[in-house]
Amino acid sequence: MNSNKYAMTILVCFVAVLCIGVQVPAAKDITIKYAAQQPIDHPILAYPKKLAEFLEKKTNGSVKLRIYPGNTLAGYSLDPIRSGISDLQELVPGMGKDLVPWIQVLEIPYFVIAREHFYKVADPRGPVFTEANKVLAKNNLIIVGMFNYGTRVLTTNKPIYSPADLSGLKIRVVPTKIWIETWKAFGASPVPMPFTEVPPALLTGALDGQENSWHEIPGVKLWDVQKYVMETNHVNTSSALWMNLKTWESMSPDQQEALRDAVVESARWFTEDFTIKRLEEYRKIIPEKGMKIIGTAEGLKREEFMARGKEVLKAFEKDWGEWPAKIEAMGK
Repeated sequence: MNSNKYAMTILVCFVAVLCIGVQVPAAKDITIKYAAQQPIDHPILAYPKKLAEFLEKKTNGSVKLRIYPGNTLAGYSLDPIRSGISDLQELVPGMGKDLVPWIQVLEIPYFVIAREHFYKVADPRGPVFTEANKVLAKNNLIIVGMFNYGTRVLTTNKPIYSPADLSGLKIRVVPTKIWIETWKAFGASPVPMPFTEVPPALLTGALDGQENSWHEIPGVKLWDVQKYVMETNHVNTSSALWMNLKTWESMSPDQQEALRDAVVESARWFTEDFTIKRLEEYRKIIPEKGMKIIGTAEGLKREEFMARGKEVLKAFEKDWGEWPAKIEAMGK
């Protein structure tokens, strides 16, 4: 045997010994705790249920999602995620404003509305979350994607046709600065409040109205305490999927990629299949329950709301550097 063949034989044997003696460990099974604020039968919980289905399939059952509805595990805050009480939770992107100020641009009214624009921005591997996660990771957080459940509408007990009609009305808003300033710009008196407190506040008159997705109307039977739905369509209901970084790092690379893929696919399903079909149902059910829908055909001056929305962006963009322009360009 010549020296080259002898060396090759030794190498093959050495590799064979390594392959027999060293085995790559299989990805460990993980159960992710998903905290939700809505009750288990709420329409919005169709999203994490579908996410759980996709995730289990993509990981051959090694990653499961356990849903804790109705704030039974954690409230609407980043603290439970950061501390590990919950592993995964949907919260508006603006909840991270103290860490990544420019992330609030995702909630600017009439800014990221077109569906394909939203998908580009929401890509978990795209520039928006890749950059944000560099900062969030220092705080034991990561965003693994984003979904939306339709454009938001306004409900009140009096008809609203323009921002002028909102003067003096107490409107519940998401408890972040961007939402407060948006509804000030629209002419209302914004009241930041967790949504779980909204129905009783409407019943007692502590609030005059609220803004949210169409799903919330049947979800908590808002027709019992509100008379009008205004199709302002002022912003997509963007919910980021916030995750505990240590939980994320405990997953194998394949499991991480499967989670990102599952987030994207379930988001498209929720927007294009579930929400669109439900909206058709809501348009029939809501008037039957006594609520009147006011859109542009009924006299809603949406262009006036849009003009006010542009003023909100001007007020904030100087503090957000290049990101408003970069995110806007992603829609072109």
